[in-house]
Amino acid sequence: MRVLVTFLILLLIGLLGYGFFTYRGLFSLIKKNEREMVEREKEILSLYEKKLADLEVEYQKISKRGENKEKLIELDSKIKEMREVIKRWGEEKEGEKRESLYRMCVEIYRTTSGICRYLREE
Repeated sequence: MRVLVTFLILLLIGLLGYGFFTYRGLFSLIKKNEREMVEREKEILSLYEKKLADLEVEYQKISKRGENKEKLIELDSKIKEMREVIKRWGEEKEGEKRESLYRMCVEIYRTTSGICRYLREE
């Protein structure tokens, strides 16, 4: 009986040690992934800032031709909207709101680049 109790105590200690080190390793992995996500978000934000700058250059080229004023006005408003969304995205701290702003930015970029493509081909 004494051997069985000793065995069970050793088994419990072993399982607790295993659980502790597994949890500690998992926790460090989670922290590492969070740091990587923050770095990726910064890269994505800078990528969209670059895309915005490219769209502004494209807008300047297209607006010199002066054709299709309605689309130029729409393009200008979309560029301003994208600039505002990127600014809010960079300032936002909450994860869910940041993701929402990211999705808005992607949607606006798709629309804006489509308008640019349309005006270029015209």
